[in-house]
Amino acid sequence: MTTSASAQTTARPSAGYSALDLLRNDHRQILDLFAAYSKGRETMEVAKKTTLAARISKALAVHTAIEEEIFNPAIRETVEDATMLLDMAEVENATIKRLAGDVSSGTPSVDARFDAKMAVLENYFKEHVRLKEEQLFPKIRKTSLELTALGEQLALRRKEALIAIGTTETQS
Repeated sequence: MTTSASAQTTARPSAGYSALDLLRNDHRQILDLFAAYSKGRETMEVAKKTTLAARISKALAVHTAIEEEIFNPAIRETVEDATMLLDMAEVENATIKRLAGDVSSGTPSVDARFDAKMAVLENYFKEHVRLKEEQLFPKIRKTSLELTALGEQLALRRKEALIAIGTTETQS
């Protein structure tokens, strides 16, 4: 893994980040982890590959939790014409969680399709990022929703989710 990806995974946004900035930062950090995995896919030792895949799975679990529990419901209540985009994002999250579960319960040395699962997981996450950042976030910016307060709720829930999975490492 590159030094920048490793260093970035422990950085946290400061208080006062808007919800959109916090989620965008999550997206970038997870994409950096996927890039590190993809770059080393052919040459990385099995133990390092397994560790990196576990980090990705945990980061995705935390990210989807804060979106599903706090962000999506808040947006559903306040943003007109967002229902279909939120429905699509939730279907993507369900698929991402299932694939991340497959990855976290497997190992590259035993599962012949491990790398393929990681590649598909990365593709689904990239599509999730595109949907959120290019289609949903612009709609949200046009509202009067208090994004800083929502960002604080997301940051608090992230901290709780990290504790629940037994790590203090965060992707943002």
